[in-house]
Amino acid sequence: ALGSPWSISRMLDRLESRRLKVWESALVERFPLTTAITEHDSHYISLSNPPLVIPTHVGDCLSYRPTSNPLLSEHSVIFFGEMSTFYSESAVLFAFEQVMPLVWLRFPEAVLYVVGSRPTSKIAGLACKRVVVTGFVEDIRPYVSSADVAIVPLFMGSGLKTKIIQSMALRVPVVSTTIANEGIDGKPEEHILIADDAILFAESIVRLLESPSLRRRIVSEAYHFVSERYSDKAVSARLSAVLGAA
Repeated sequence: ALGSPWSISRMLDRLESRRLKVWESALVERFPLTTAITEHDSHYISLSNPPLVIPTHVGDCLSYRPTSNPLLSEHSVIFFGEMSTFYSESAVLFAFEQVMPLVWLRFPEAVLYVVGSRPTSKIAGLACKRVVVTGFVEDIRPYVSSADVAIVPLFMGSGLKTKIIQSMALRVPVVSTTIANEGIDGKPEEHILIADDAILFAESIVRLLESPSLRRRIVSEAYHFVSERYSDKAVSARLSAVLGAA
């Protein structure tokens, strides 16, 4: 609704985005070499002189070996990250209000885990038998690697959504929106499942919970995809090539 905290936050975010674009576009002209972490961000900053793309890496997740005692329950769905932002709050509320009720029709025992620091009061208020809100955790990897499905129901924002490639590297299948997959370019039905409305999101989660073979296939393809593009070795090689050509 007009005047609501969400609409005001969205308006302020757009204003800040425009200011940053002007500042960043001017800034790249002052340096002989600049970088961005995605093609989308690079071309958004400057079409005439786009920064070279050097993605982030997830080597600490690729090499992680889960413990034999999973932290999460069976049929667990996880959303993780910094929980103080408008983006995270809107994603969690979308998942809780529109997606999980459809999942619970098929899997009433499923649990939504919201893992990350500084949850807003609205997020914290969702805690119940079916929703676990952890707050800050020292290491995200044991939580993510224990999940059956990782979700990224983000409908705004820019940059590379590290939580997607972290989940892939930790061998957890991901359901994401199209916009959250921008810059990662995981192939739908091969590396990731894409859903842009509540019904498709719930159906994708249910598909993964119902089919261990689908989970294994998606996880295998995604892990290979991330290893090729976002490992320490791959990112270091890209950076070395860029610096060598500068």
